Amino acid sequence: MLPREAAIKASDAVKLIADTSIITHGATRWNSNYDAVKRLLQIGAKLNDVCQAANTPEFKKSKLECLHEYVSIMQPVAAALDKLQGEIKAAYFGNILPTLHMLQTKLQSMQHNMLKHCEPLVVVLLEGFERRFDKELKLSGAASDKTIGAISHPYFKLR
Repeated sequence: MLPREAAIKASDAVKLIADTSIITHGATRWNSNYDAVKRLLQIGAKLNDVCQAANTPEFKKSKLECLHEYVSIMQPVAAALDKLQGEIKAAYFGNILPTLHMLQTKLQSMQHNMLKHCEPLVVVLLEGFERRFDKELKLSGAASDKTIGAISHPYFKLR
C-alpha cells in the first residue's frame, strides 16, 4: 500500500497524464476490482508514463497480459452481476435463468481458449458457479419459478 501522500501524488499523476482517474477497489461492490483493472488498462500506452511520474515500477509485459486476460474473463461475469443486481434498467425475474445460462456458456467457451495466465480463474469460476447454481442450471424443482419467469418474459419466451 502506498502512503497517503504518495497515493495522492499518484492520483494526480494519473489525472494529469491520462486525463482520467483510477478506480479503487471497494469491498461492498462485487465488480469494483474488475472496474479498477479495466480502468487501469484503458490508460494504455500512457501507463508507463504514469508509473514513472508516480515513482512506481513499470508494468512488465507479462503482468499486462495477465490483466488483459483477467478483464476478458471477468467481463461477462461483471455484465451478469450488473443485470442481476438491477443496475441495468431492465431487471426482471425472468432474466435470471437466461443470464445464468449465458454466463455458463461464455465461461465454458473460455475454458477452451488458449489462456496463458488466467486458466485457473476460469476453472474456479465455473466450479463455484456450477456448485452455487446447480439446481437452476439443471432446471430442477427449485428452478421452476425461475423457468416460468423466463418463459413468460416477452424477450426470452421459449428460447
